[in-house]
Amino acid sequence: MIRWLDSLIALILGLAIIAIVLVPILFEGYLYRLLLWNSTEKAGRSFTQYVPNQLYFDKTLQDLDVLIVGSSDIREFFPHNDELLELFAKKCGNPVKAFNGASSSQSLAGSLAVVDVAHKIGLSPKVVIIGLSEGRLTLDNTSPVVALDRQRIVLPPSDQLIGDLHPVDWLARHATLWAEVSRLWMYGNEVKNFSFDQRQEIPSSNQNRYAPPPLPSLEKNKRLALDAKILHNHFRLNAVTSMKMYRDHFAKSEAPIFFLYTPRSPLAWDRLQEIEKTRRHAIGNSNESLPVVDMQFTDFLIDSDFYDSSHLLPQGREKIWHSKVGLDFVQSICDQL
Repeated sequence: MIRWLDSLIALILGLAIIAIVLVPILFEGYLYRLLLWNSTEKAGRSFTQYVPNQLYFDKTLQDLDVLIVGSSDIREFFPHNDELLELFAKKCGNPVKAFNGASSSQSLAGSLAVVDVAHKIGLSPKVVIIGLSEGRLTLDNTSPVVALDRQRIVLPPSDQLIGDLHPVDWLARHATLWAEVSRLWMYGNEVKNFSFDQRQEIPSSNQNRYAPPPLPSLEKNKRLALDAKILHNHFRLNAVTSMKMYRDHFAKSEAPIFFLYTPRSPLAWDRLQEIEKTRRHAIGNSNESLPVVDMQFTDFLIDSDFYDSSHLLPQGREKIWHSKVGLDFVQSICDQL
């Protein structure tokens, strides 16, 4: 009886070890596609909203030149779809493959995961643009565990954050991933034959998340007051350390890195001044090693160019990409290609 029980326990342990070993293999295969497909627009506020099914299924992204990651403000900062390609091609003088992988509520962990996936599937972007905002730097990214916990499991976490975990946390995280794989694997084969044309949720025509008219001023002020109450104290606590994590993790990238601090509506400027000293300290330290392009106080934009205080509307984008500051930024990207 004891021998039979020992054999059963050994079998269970052996199967468990085999399953854990297979996790990376599964993540490199169709499970990636399943997770990516589940993170399209219909997935609501997933951090990879609008992003990853195109990374997998759009064959035109092979030999990707420019990858943009960040939250919704940088998603709305750049032109969309074909207009984005035209912007870079016109300034660079030749075709440029650019993809906007920014999305609502995307965290540091989310950005790292998108960049990680791009490399794993062979896109290997030549330049990576990382969006910065007070919201992103407010998040407590002071430990890999916290950063991973803030990432909704849509994409597998990046190897960098996993590698930074304490051994106990590393084991716990892999156990969680294994459970997620077990739950989802039964659906994996359903995505084998998906193609970009069959499953692309976003029409190829330019489509913006935010469209005119802008919010009424009263609503904008309400949102600003709520953001100030929630974010500002946390920003002072976390901004410098969070920016250091962005810098340290993305410094390991093989591609040139540009950090871009996106514009804010003049309506928000007074409140932003409350954290300006901390913000300047955070991005100033990083600018010594990786370039930070700071457009927060872009003075030719007005309140009606924004949907709220941070998301540009089409007329605001038009101003940016016909301005010297916008075109100079694109030129700095072209110089790296």
